Amino acid sequence: MKQQFNKYLHLTLITILILAGLLSKIINPSPFALSLYYSVILLYGFYVFDNLFNIKFKKKQYIIMITIVLTGPTIVVPIISAAMHYDKILHFFHPILLSSIVFFIVSKLKIKKLHALYLTFFIVLASFAIFEIIEYFGDLIFKWGLQGNYVRGTGGKLGGQVLLSPIDDTMIDLTLGMIGSFIYFLFGIKAINKK
Repeated sequence: MKQQFNKYLHLTLITILILAGLLSKIINPSPFALSLYYSVILLYGFYVFDNLFNIKFKKKQYIIMITIVLTGPTIVVPIISAAMHYDKILHFFHPILLSSIVFFIVSKLKIKKLHALYLTFFIVLASFAIFEIIEYFGDLIFKWGLQGNYVRGTGGKLGGQVLLSPIDDTMIDLTLGMIGSFIYFLFGIKAINKK
């Protein structure tokens, strides 16, 4: 009973943190403060996910998740405003890292390793597609400027000049994500064949 209460408590806290983050985005705090806030949510959410579903992630998966958070747009918003292509590097490497975490989960199923690799590839691809959909609705509803590359002013504020249109940005991001996921898939097949 107490364990179930703890699970609901964690889910409630995550929900409150996400809603507070969305509200703070509307209020328009500094990009760095918001980035730090979402980094905490991601790490805490990962911990809750691990405990809620009793996955028992190892130290390696936590290090990978911390790497994703520290290199991702949640903590480096000021860098992205200065380096347009940093976002593209992330969309290539993060699927490789995320594939490792997803494969750890999927490989616990009673299926062949090759099937686990296929499933991992499609789960990661779907995850990045969902991420792009969230960016789309964030732009549509809140005018966040997540899709496309723009000239940004101080503090990450959008400027006027479009460097890469939203549709081109989304397609490039999805393509790079697919390539990154596929590279993990190929290395996985190579590792299976060695055994």
